[in-house]
Amino acid sequence: MKTNASKEVSDAFEQLTDGASQADFWRVFVLNDIGGIYMDIDAHLVWPLSKIIKEDDTEIFLLNKQHFTNYFIASQKNNPVLEKSISIIVQNIKNKTLDGGVYSLTGPMVINKAIGNSNVNHRYYKITCIQGSFTNEYFQYIDKPRGKWTHAKNEDLIKKAKKI
Repeated sequence: MKTNASKEVSDAFEQLTDGASQADFWRVFVLNDIGGIYMDIDAHLVWPLSKIIKEDDTEIFLLNKQHFTNYFIASQKNNPVLEKSISIIVQNIKNKTLDGGVYSLTGPMVINKAIGNSNVNHRYYKITCIQGSFTNEYFQYIDKPRGKWTHAKNEDLIKKAKKI
């Protein structure tokens, strides 16, 4: 982040303390910066990518019931939704917007807010990519008990100001 992001974006990233929130921020930044495909490690494709991504697709977001997800995103670089997502995350960190935890600070709710009422190219998760291949939290976070983002306390998601 320090090498490729603006100082404002890099400084905001450095304030995050939770691995999931850092991964959320990193994924939208990298996809916006260079483009590509991101998929969580515990997700699996329903079909090969060649069947999911069409030649003229510039982005693919996943719709999970009524909300967009962030566990699978495909995009060319400089995507307006990802740019807006980065701005929202930076503001959330600056304003210490912690209600909703990781999910709202850097996660799927950011993508949904950035998309708003816009019409984006999307696929339905059930026929594209499904999350949850790891069903046992113990084995997923064996090196860090209770390390899953759902256990993180909202007040601990952003570094505390240092006392002088």
